[in-house]
Amino acid sequence: MHTVARALWLTLLVALMGGAALGQEAAPPPQGIKVHMHGLEPGYAADGYLFQPQGRGPFGAVLLIPDSRGIQDYIRLQGQALADAGVVAVAIDLFRGQPPKAGDASEQNNIADLSAAVNFLHSMASVSPAKLGVAGWGSGASYALRLARSDSRVVAVALAVPDALQPADFSGTHAALLGIFGEHARSQLQATATQRRARGCTADFYFDPKNQGRFYDPQDVSASSLEQAAHTRKQVEDFFTHALAIPR
Repeated sequence: MHTVARALWLTLLVALMGGAALGQEAAPPPQGIKVHMHGLEPGYAADGYLFQPQGRGPFGAVLLIPDSRGIQDYIRLQGQALADAGVVAVAIDLFRGQPPKAGDASEQNNIADLSAAVNFLHSMASVSPAKLGVAGWGSGASYALRLARSDSRVVAVALAVPDALQPADFSGTHAALLGIFGEHARSQLQATATQRRARGCTADFYFDPKNQGRFYDPQDVSASSLEQAAHTRKQVEDFFTHALAIPR
């Protein structure tokens, strides 16, 4: 009887452990720490979610700008991946806590929020002010490039499936660039990457026929796969850990 009871106990324990593992797989992504990011204008603050590495730094820092749907799981996963790799990350909420359709963020508000977020990162005691990056997905990619053109503190920019970019959009910045595009963008942007590299600027552009729509989002099953989304996340992580590396 003792042997039977022991066998039943072990079976129950294995079942419980299996359930915990399944619970871990189904767990929501890290949420980050909600922050209000004050800019140069008194009383003005942008909303965002902060992901911090362990330790005191100094660290590089990246501002994450989501697509037109606002903060989604893929942004939070990217923020945590960067923090785990030793980079401070802030995902900005351009809709200020409202659903995207209800928020209808204006262009003027977006620019003010983005500026406040860059100033917030620049002022953090744990961040090296010479190691600031910006990443944008979909419509956020255009804002990322605009920041790089208007703010010389931005030294690295990652773009994932921009909604609409022209070669002229890349002028005026010497920041290191990572571009992840669908095959359709090759004819328009491959020459831009070649020209930038000829001038001594980093320009790593990737054109993949499998990249359709929001392939960077593991929840968008119509346009991506888990493997594609994880690969994109790793590309962004590797780019910034290299571009924002701080000699120790």
